[in-house]
Amino acid sequence: MVDVYIISIPIGSEKAVNNMNNTLLNKVDKQTILAHDVVLPEYIYEDNKINVWGLVPGRGINQPNVRQWQRFKPHDIVIFVPSKYNLIVTEILATTRNKDLANTLWGVDKNGQTWELIFFVKILGIIEKDKRSFLRELGYSEKDPLMGNRKITDKFFSKYPSIDTFLNLNLETVISPESFSDDIAKQTVETVLPGRLNKEERLTHLKDLADKALQDKSRDYIEVNGKRIKRKAILVAYVKERDNYTCRACGFTFKKKDGEFYVEVAHIKPLSQGGPDDPENMVALCPNCHKKLDKGDEAARNEVIEALKRNGVNI
Repeated sequence: MVDVYIISIPIGSEKAVNNMNNTLLNKVDKQTILAHDVVLPEYIYEDNKINVWGLVPGRGINQPNVRQWQRFKPHDIVIFVPSKYNLIVTEILATTRNKDLANTLWGVDKNGQTWELIFFVKILGIIEKDKRSFLRELGYSEKDPLMGNRKITDKFFSKYPSIDTFLNLNLETVISPESFSDDIAKQTVETVLPGRLNKEERLTHLKDLADKALQDKSRDYIEVNGKRIKRKAILVAYVKERDNYTCRACGFTFKKKDGEFYVEVAHIKPLSQGGPDDPENMVALCPNCHKKLDKGDEAARNEVIEALKRNGVNI
């Protein structure tokens, strides 16, 4: 029988987001796994890489997370909740307990523990779903912080007989890695900004944070279903603020359900062509202009480029 678990991921810092990006969302190389004497079945690797996550054992002699982790078995489902609107649905492929590997991947927490209760997963989908409605489906209070990890309730299965049913009924809310990255970026930045800043102070503070982020050479991309997005949360937030949450090509924006205005952030010169991951090469665009710039033919791309030039963007 397949069990379903739910795990909340705190994303209150850039380091926490990088840990999630670099191991859960972006596959870890097979050689890194083997270097720590962890031997996995060959068939669970994809292109010699695999998605990884882990739990700390927990404090005290009972180490509360160990018992939970020991129940994990191949084909069980883990639904990660990293934000107010996103769920990462995964399937467990294998488990191992390895302190050295965990320390290499994530370091240690404030209590000196590392996430040594490791499990390897396959991402089945990223779903946009309001956390409050998801909590109701689970049979929990809307105010439940979902701390730690827990097995999913019978109430969930009364609505969704299987995880396939859950995924199929939520197909319309499957989101792209770009949208997921943008949402995580926004929430991360909000936790590091001082409160009660006016617009000018906020922009100045974000600029300082962006300058510091540019000096950090750590891996800063995510890869989901073969699609790679290279970006730092602070840079995305700064560009949106700098461009007033408005498409610099056509001037369009719209208000999301959380009250914020929506734009995406694009690289003017694509990363694949050597463009830098730097605010000077980044611009806020509406989804339509973003697709034209990234996916359009030469005429569509030039249309956006010329609009940006007319609106004062230095290209």
